[in-house]
Amino acid sequence: MPAVPCNAGNRATVTFNAVAIFSAVGGSVRFTVEFDKFYPDQRRSPVKLVAGIDGEATVEAAELVSMIAIGTNGSLVFTTLQGDGGANTVTAATMEMAGSEIDFSSKPFRQRHSFQYNPGNTENVAPLTVA
Repeated sequence: MPAVPCNAGNRATVTFNAVAIFSAVGGSVRFTVEFDKFYPDQRRSPVKLVAGIDGEATVEAAELVSMIAIGTNGSLVFTTLQGDGGANTVTAATMEMAGSEIDFSSKPFRQRHSFQYNPGNTENVAPLTVA
């Protein structure tokens, strides 16, 4: 899935567990599905079974903040305002805070937060919604 654009013509606000990640300037959300093949009896064409769902997301911010506690689980919500005035809300459910990186190589300094899909003991087969 392509990145959620957050540049000058397309702005976004981002929250994690309903807490704002200030000055979002970029980000992306990606989910993948792995399949296994099963050949029942004498079939030549396989039956495909979902073997796993994996996801990750990043948020890049121009404002440095204290890192969210590693392992915090919740929903990551991008609310976008497109250049034409339209808006979308992209929600990645059951995401877990996985890390934070601060780039001091050039100004303005940037901070990148990373998240991993972690449904825990649920069976969330539709973790990404767009409204």
